[in-house]
Amino acid sequence: MVTDQAMPRVTEQQLARELLEIRPTVPVVHYTGYADNLTEARAHAAGVRALIRKPVEPAALLALPKAHLPSGAHTVR
Repeated sequence: MVTDQAMPRVTEQQLARELLEIRPTVPVVHYTGYADNLTEARAHAAGVRALIRKPVEPAALLALPKAHLPSGAHTVR
């Protein structure tokens, strides 16, 4: 799952924690342009596998599923 920091009523870390309680194997990637105070350590503590800061090159964003999904997993195109 790719999530952003700017969401109504929930932070990206709360969303990651709640999702991982339900499905612990889901890779969560946090994609943000407003996370000056969010460190990689804090993101990883919430279960986030990668912290990507905006702007990001499209190729880097497209490489995320391959980098964070298990071998043999299928991605939706």
